[in-house]
Amino acid sequence: MKLAMQWRWSTAAIMVAAGIATLSSPSHAAPTRNACDVAKEYLRLTEMQQYDRIGDLWADDAVFYAPNGQTIRGRHAIGDFYSAFLKKITPVNRIGSLTFDRRARRCALEIETRVVRGPSGEWVPDAKGEFVGTVIDLFTVNRKGKITRMKVYLAPLPKD
Repeated sequence: MKLAMQWRWSTAAIMVAAGIATLSSPSHAAPTRNACDVAKEYLRLTEMQQYDRIGDLWADDAVFYAPNGQTIRGRHAIGDFYSAFLKKITPVNRIGSLTFDRRARRCALEIETRVVRGPSGEWVPDAKGEFVGTVIDLFTVNRKGKITRMKVYLAPLPKD
């Protein structure tokens, strides 16, 4: 009996150390979703044009660094921004690449968007266009799987 109990504790310790299992203590609990899971959900919501639900992905005290240089603070303000902004452009996006940093709870999501050349030569979202890398979003999530910080980096679009 004593040997069996030691074996169970040893096995549990090895599994925790290897990352196969987690401790049940709330201070050591694994996030419910990792940063790339959240990034994929973010993209799924934009694809489904469920812009009003994007705010639910954010922590109450989140900070969003928009590509226009604006800093938006708080889940509700960020949700309002996305509801208004994405409804205007209705992009068709897909994942270009994902890079996950487990220790920092971060994910870099490269987004490709269907775009066409507009009448004055600028690139604009259009469902009939070609997929082009348009932005890289850097997500940081808390242990509850909510976005605490996101930065958007614009990618240069093709000259031709």
